[in-house]
Amino acid sequence: MNTAVTNEPSPVEDPEGCSFLSCFSLKQKIAAIVFTLLGIYLASVVPTVPIAWVIGILLLTIYMFAFEVVEVDVAAITIMVLLGLTALLAPLMGLEQGLVDTT
Repeated sequence: MNTAVTNEPSPVEDPEGCSFLSCFSLKQKIAAIVFTLLGIYLASVVPTVPIAWVIGILLLTIYMFAFEVVEVDVAAITIMVLLGLTALLAPLMGLEQGLVDTT
């Protein structure tokens, strides 16, 4: 049995000297640009502001899951927290109420 210990960072850990943008692969950067442009286009053609926000959050969710920007559980928790925060930030987002029911 090989019990040698390596000092290589696991895929989850940030390597030393990694700046914010250098941590992403070229595929992730291109996908982020494409998803952002798609989100801007869809936000301009949807009928209401809440639908625009839902489309934007959906695109963010798809991007995080499909391109494994973060681990799956972190992506899921991020989206749940973001949806919950819409209740607090609704006036700033142009909404009458949050995107989820808080009662």
